[in-house]
Amino acid sequence: MNDWIRTTDTFDAFFDVARAVENPEAPDYILPALDSGDGMHLNDRGAQAMANAVDLETLDL
Repeated sequence: MNDWIRTTDTFDAFFDVARAVENPEAPDYILPALDSGDGMHLNDRGAQAMANAVDLETLDL
């Protein structure tokens, strides 16, 4: 699904929060420093990394 979202022209823009928290050595997994410990949920640093992936200039607020 992420590959499709990254390559389709269906959307005007998207924020790649998956890429922001993925482990570059194992892209299907959370970077250990951002993992809460269960392999499925982000810790506080992970939540911050996800928030940082959102470019507020892109949003039409």
